[in-house]
Amino acid sequence: MRNFRFLIFTLFLTFSGYYLPAQVSLSTLKSAGINSEEDLQNLGVSQGQIDNAKEEFFKKQSDSKESVNAESELGDAEKKEKVKDISITKIELESKKKPEKDSIYGHSIFRDGAVNIIKNSDRIKAPDDYILVSGDKINVTIWGYSEFSSEFVLGESGNITPRLVGRMNLKGKSFSTVRKIIKSRFGRVYDLKNSQIAIELSYSKVISVNVIGEVMKPGTYSVPSLNSAFNILSLAGGPTSIGSVRSMEIRRNGKLVQELDIYTFMFSPRSYRDQFLQDGDFLVVKTRNGVIEVKGEVKRPGKYEFKEGDKYSDVLKFCGGLSAMANTSSINITRVHNNQLRMFSVEDILNGEKDFKLINGDKIEVLKISNLVRNSVSIEGAVNIPGFYPFVKGDKISDLILKSRGITYEAFASLSHIYRLKKDLTFEIRSFKLSEVLSTPNSSENILLEEFDQIVIFNKDSFINETTISVSGMVNNAGDFDYKVGLTLEDIILLSNGLKLEADLSHIEVERIDFATSDSGNVEIKILNYPNDLSYELLAFDKVHFRKIPGFLYQQTVTIKGEVKFPGNYSLRGNNERVIDLIKRSGGFTEWAYIESASINRKDGDLGLLLLNLEDVLKKSNSKFNYVLKPGDIIEIPKITNIVTIKGAIGYKFINEEKDVINSPFHRGKRASYYIKKYD
Repeated sequence: MRNFRFLIFTLFLTFSGYYLPAQVSLSTLKSAGINSEEDLQNLGVSQGQIDNAKEEFFKKQSDSKESVNAESELGDAEKKEKVKDISITKIELESKKKPEKDSIYGHSIFRDGAVNIIKNSDRIKAPDDYILVSGDKINVTIWGYSEFSSEFVLGESGNITPRLVGRMNLKGKSFSTVRKIIKSRFGRVYDLKNSQIAIELSYSKVISVNVIGEVMKPGTYSVPSLNSAFNILSLAGGPTSIGSVRSMEIRRNGKLVQELDIYTFMFSPRSYRDQFLQDGDFLVVKTRNGVIEVKGEVKRPGKYEFKEGDKYSDVLKFCGGLSAMANTSSINITRVHNNQLRMFSVEDILNGEKDFKLINGDKIEVLKISNLVRNSVSIEGAVNIPGFYPFVKGDKISDLILKSRGITYEAFASLSHIYRLKKDLTFEIRSFKLSEVLSTPNSSENILLEEFDQIVIFNKDSFINETTISVSGMVNNAGDFDYKVGLTLEDIILLSNGLKLEADLSHIEVERIDFATSDSGNVEIKILNYPNDLSYELLAFDKVHFRKIPGFLYQQTVTIKGEVKFPGNYSLRGNNERVIDLIKRSGGFTEWAYIESASINRKDGDLGLLLLNLEDVLKKSNSKFNYVLKPGDIIEIPKITNIVTIKGAIGYKFINEEKDVINSPFHRGKRASYYIKKYD
């Protein structure tokens, strides 16, 4: 009994310590041919992994036992239903995983859902290379002259027995072969020349496949048998970061049936045939053997799994080949040699051979060719089609100008440059007279071209300083204007959209730079007159000022309100109009004017209320209260009233009331003391 339990334990240890809780049965493990620790070690499991798994096994043994007991209590119908649920449920993987640090090419095909899972056992279309197994259902339908329709289930022996047709053994045969067999046998009984026949796989048997080794989610998966080995690997999440994509085994009854290589599938899909599994098969993903890295100018740089016997040409195929910019004479390999990392040239390793074997850990780097365009010359500047042109030995400057469709009207014909690359990779400048090259092609100025020569034809505009004339003052559009030879004062007035009305036409000032003088006083002032000097010619950098008429002002208004004969707004007649002047213009006071309370409100400078004594102003014209008026001033002359109001702490008594405000008739000539004494 002890040996038997130890056998179960060792079987649990199978496949590098991956625990498959209540999924791998004893019968299926025994069918894999694993009976001892020695069998595990032959599969590549280290003794340390076995010891660690023993400890983990004893911790989980009790939980596993409870799970097995619960499973055993299920009825047959419930077990069957449980398998069905597993077969149609997709195990969700972690979404949007970050790329593993040690991930190699081929891992991502299982991570990003590139391989789909066939979840349903019915409503399926079997591929031609699908291998039929016991439990599969085939539907045969004939219509036309003959009619027939029936469904057949492959028994344990793999036979179907249609009425009148007889027994046919179809197990283990591809679906394309099965269609041929059925059509041939039915053709002996039914008239298929005048009828149509349809042969379909209507149900695929659900099988259980054990996925173990270096996979993301090891376990037993129940899926329709139409799923290939790659479908089931994708369901298990694919290999781990250290799992192999080139050494995945299909084991059946303890024997190796097939070894899968993802690279064969990815790089030669036409030659690849799907590997379909059978119930109880083991899909074993081993640890990868080694890695080769390719970087630089290849179409798909990255890390690739190395397999014994791989050659340089194989890796070039894996990475998609060299890119267009690859330098085929500069491909290097860094590899471990005599316990040292050393770099070798591919050419040195080839040594005249067409190919060579790679070593685990090799790093291949394909360098990029130079961006320098060889066998070329260029021309730029004032030509019609500047750019690069093929270098033709014997061509001269005139030949390249001809290819560029000649010079433009703006070309500076006196002198041009040619830049020539020297052996030390620096450029030297050689000058030539463009006008002579164009007029006399046999001239010595028409230099013979060399590879990489660059010709520059200058533009006249590059030698012309940008010059302007500045206009300011009493014009409608002041600013800077481009100088043109012959520009006059009349022209500049026109460009400035004319003069304003307040412009002083007798004093137009022009500030001019005199470049002939060398001292600091090189600014000359010109005073012009309109219209006498309209034809005066201006020069570059002139500054023209149109001054304002001295003292010129547009109408500026003040306001007088209240008890004057003509209240309203009045325009000031100058800068020295005073209060008394405005009172006279407004017709003087009315008989109701209360001049003692007159006031001025000044907006200028936000001064507000100004003290005003009109009695003093009327007595003497030089009174300090006779203010010079400012635009916006408001003079207010209030109306006299015949009521005097007294309020506050007064002693006057009303009948049956006490108040602090009384109103009294106005008494001309009486002061405030009179009212206080009378009504206190």
